Amino acid sequence: SDANGIPTDAGGEDLVYVAMDNGDKLSWSTVIVQISADGGSYTECTTPGQTAGTACEVTDNGDGNWGFGEEITVKEGTDSICDGPCTVQVKILDAASNKLIYESSEINVA
Repeated sequence: SDANGIPTDAGGEDLVYVAMDNGDKLSWSTVIVQISADGGSYTECTTPGQTAGTACEVTDNGDGNWGFGEEITVKEGTDSICDGPCTVQVKILDAASNKLIYESSEINVA
């Protein structure tokens, strides 16, 4: 879902929230989170516990895992991904096999 607020040309802004609504908790070392803005190519985000990257980062509740019912925030890294309203898609991949676990539809960030 949209993290609310229209993004600006500044980096570090919250873009979308993603909630785990089924399955077992996942360690951040076992998943890859990617984001695409306005139909562009997907970029890998840094996950909790890693130094924030330039493209995007994921923040959580600080427990080192992504658990059932937990909502994470996917945000811009130090660079701006969206300068004004945009559409965003999120992919979650298994880090060991690179298989797709989840792919969102386009989310309007405005």
